[in-house]
Amino acid sequence: MATTAFDKDGKVVATVIDNAQTKVNFGKDGKVTSDKKEAPKTKVELGDGYGMIKASSIKKEWYQQIAELQKYMAGKKVDEIKGMKVVKKDDAHPAVPDVAELKSSVTVSVQDYIAAVEEGAQKAK
Repeated sequence: MATTAFDKDGKVVATVIDNAQTKVNFGKDGKVTSDKKEAPKTKVELGDGYGMIKASSIKKEWYQQIAELQKYMAGKKVDEIKGMKVVKKDDAHPAVPDVAELKSSVTVSVQDYIAAVEEGAQKAK
């Protein structure tokens, strides 16, 4: 999900990207055993607790990588963002940024985040 503010020329002023990767535990009887009273946390809320840094080739946690993507988007129009060069790293990462500004700071796939910003721009009109 993304919340994005645009200026009068359609450029991104700021965007906030976050999502949740929620785990639900079930017992052998098929009933939920997770604490239903505890609100699930987003990846940004989890911060270092998300644990992506262990698998990160650049040693950055998810929230750090998304912060870099958000900075990159600022000042650009949606078409510029959509035009970002990306590469397929593997099946789970079909659109990893391949631009100088992000190569060393973002290894997550960005296609869904770009689509969310584009959707926000369309709804803002």
